[in-house]
Amino acid sequence: MWLVLPMRLVLLAAAAAAAPVRFVVLKRGHSGSTWFSALLQELHLTFFMDEALSAKALAGASRDDVAKYLDAALAAPAGQFQSSARPKPIQWRAQSRRAERCHVRRRGCDLAAVGLGVAPLARRRRTAPPDWFAAVLAAAAPKVVVWLRTNVVKMVFASHGRKGALVAHRRLARASPAAFLRECRSGVARNAALAALAAKLPSTKTVFYEAVQRDAAREMNAVRRFLGLPKRTTNFTTASVKRGADDLRTVLPNFDDLSAALAGDPCLRAMVHARAPVVFPPCNSSTWR
Repeated sequence: MWLVLPMRLVLLAAAAAAAPVRFVVLKRGHSGSTWFSALLQELHLTFFMDEALSAKALAGASRDDVAKYLDAALAAPAGQFQSSARPKPIQWRAQSRRAERCHVRRRGCDLAAVGLGVAPLARRRRTAPPDWFAAVLAAAAPKVVVWLRTNVVKMVFASHGRKGALVAHRRLARASPAAFLRECRSGVARNAALAALAAKLPSTKTVFYEAVQRDAAREMNAVRRFLGLPKRTTNFTTASVKRGADDLRTVLPNFDDLSAALAGDPCLRAMVHARAPVVFPPCNSSTWR
């Protein structure tokens, strides 16, 4: 027996099937997220706009403008949010070429996923996003990936002074280990604030920087499964390669002084002594008591 459906239902079903997966990456600045962005664009027909929504933009934006931006930018590729609520033009050269061919040149395909990178915490302060932000993000109903770098000591080195980070922090640690310790503890608090924001949202998955360092293919395939995307033949190493010194003993002439300054904090001291990528539990967990 044949089942005849009204044309309207057929069209709605086709539209639903073609709708891309919507996802957001919550992250902190200088956490290796540019590398993660490149890896995400290795997923099947995925468009990802990194730094789509920043703490600075959120501070000057209205709830309605952010809600409208999320609704539009998670449905189809869009540029970064501006306070005018009109996104910047997309710089396709920084995005996936496969996604560009699919979306712009219409090569007989539809995008499989559209994602946005959101850095909701101010870089230099522990400023939380507006109280309404979690509710607006939850209402947009994307899947949420939390990108977290657990070794905050190494993250402090990566974030201070941009390209001159290592030199800047050699000076900081040498001149005032106490100031360096305060900045590390601030990093711990900021990681906790990001995790607290994610806890308010449904459908989340945390991806650790250090775990991707150890096995990018395994972790990115877990992300792929979370997003519900098809498997592709890729080893997730062609987009970019993350290089850096895992053992701080090899780059810090005052390593012993820094280690001594962290002696009263077993969590941070373990981070500075780590010789390889390690996913550390939060410093306020029972592991460190």
